Amino acid sequence: MISHHSLGATSARPTLSTAARRGAPSWAIAVAALATPLAAPHALAGPIAPPVSATGSSEAAPDRPTPPRAPSVSATSPLTHAAVDAVPPIRIDPPSKDFGFVRPLTENKVVFKLWNQGDRPLEIAAVTPSCKCTTTNELAGTVIQPGEYAELGAQIDAGAAIGVKGANIKVLVDGYSQVLTLSLRAEVSQLLRITPGYINAIGAANEQGRLVIEATDGQPFSICSIHGFPVVHAVSIPEGPQVKHVIEYDLTAFSPNPIPRYLVIETDHPDCPAADVLVRHDTVKFTAGIRGVLDMRGSFGRIAPGESAEMGVRFRERMGEQTWTTDVVGVSTECPDATVELLESDRDADAATVEARFRIIPREGFQGLLVARVMIEATGGRRQEFLAYGRVAPDGACTTCTP
Repeated sequence: MISHHSLGATSARPTLSTAARRGAPSWAIAVAALATPLAAPHALAGPIAPPVSATGSSEAAPDRPTPPRAPSVSATSPLTHAAVDAVPPIRIDPPSKDFGFVRPLTENKVVFKLWNQGDRPLEIAAVTPSCKCTTTNELAGTVIQPGEYAELGAQIDAGAAIGVKGANIKVLVDGYSQVLTLSLRAEVSQLLRITPGYINAIGAANEQGRLVIEATDGQPFSICSIHGFPVVHAVSIPEGPQVKHVIEYDLTAFSPNPIPRYLVIETDHPDCPAADVLVRHDTVKFTAGIRGVLDMRGSFGRIAPGESAEMGVRFRERMGEQTWTTDVVGVSTECPDATVELLESDRDADAATVEARFRIIPREGFQGLLVARVMIEATGGRRQEFLAYGRVAPDGACTTCTP
């Protein structure tokens, strides 16, 4: 039985030079069949016969060269049988994977079994994910005996962006011109799913509207405030906590203060005291001041009055062949309800990232939703804004919630 369990960050992308070293002439199709359209059926049968002249000769006329063969399919195979214009006899279990709701910045893994249902060995020529967010274990060159299977481990990384994320993995089997396709899907969502995923108020449109807030874990909850403003329900609901709420928002209520980049919803959900939705508006501007910033905002959850919370902001220090260094030297905030202090910076050399850790301290006596714009300061005078938010309240139900 063939089994490959490692889930490294290497995508199986064999090159022509790798194929040449193995002495496998048809490995050239590993790249060509994935990158170019399939050849026409007649190209699979062998060389194209030269045209016949009027005298019956089969020699090609000197001014009419023989059309070139399609380069995407090889007629021979390391397994000594001709390439077949068909799907290889492999059953994929499961045929696809839907992860459902996943949290931002999580790694979601699955193992596919590739069963050989044919009567001869099958060799995996190439495994190619459709995007950089998806990685697989090294499977190229693996030979699956009849009736046996190989394990293809795959991982799709959920980014910070909210919404549906999908990827395909193409598997090329030596001796076959058609590829197998495995699909991955996930909906990146906070524990409280907010619909629409962002408020598009460009051009003063949609400055008032509705939001649907639903607990993806089925836990009933109540909404305490919308960025500190009282809650207005768009539809009547029974008293008490609910799994889903339809509420109204009004961006003009922030005037004369600036409209925030993220609208923060305060709740009494035990595992999600606050959630946010992106706001796109003509007055909302954002500039990445420190190169490679990965986190624009974050929640510290719920803390009791008198407590503080630790938070982190990550920065990438490598992109492709380019590398750089980010040294965070301080943090500050103009929020009157909190202070911040830098704790440390942790550098992960393998991941080429650095995380700046800081503490947020609510002012004495503060309770409710805390939203603070924190400025991260790096060497060279570079500054990066980070939105920190959470709920400062005793444990238990929110007494200020509107049912």
